[in-house]
Amino acid sequence: MADPMTLMMIGMGVSAAGTLYTGMQNYQAGQYNAAMAREEAKTQEVLTDIEIQKHRRDVKRLKSAQIARYGASGVTLEGSPLLVMADSAAEAELDEALIRYSGWAKARGLRSEAYLSNKKGRESLYGSTLKAGGTLLTGYAKTKL
Repeated sequence: MADPMTLMMIGMGVSAAGTLYTGMQNYQAGQYNAAMAREEAKTQEVLTDIEIQKHRRDVKRLKSAQIARYGASGVTLEGSPLLVMADSAAEAELDEALIRYSGWAKARGLRSEAYLSNKKGRESLYGSTLKAGGTLLTGYAKTKL
């Protein structure tokens, strides 16, 4: 049977290794989560661009329909009809800006999430390294008492 001092040293080594392993796993999880968040941010940007294109297409259709209705009813594009179309165009620009801002904000939030996941993973790795070192040093000091 091994003497108590040897068992204590083995226990310290196992404890330190477990602490390091946990830190490395947390680091890898942070890296993975950050990569996923960055990919999701890119996807959000693409979806925002598609939504803007769809909105522009819908606005074109609305404008064409307005012109056709005014033409069919014999109204010229002056005065009130022109003001209605100008108001519709202004609303369409505002809607597009809101779509763009909303998509940008979501993508930015995902990039922030990626940054924090990276940071959390690194901090876990650094913390576990320090804790493992402390465990080994404390155990070594106990063996010398």
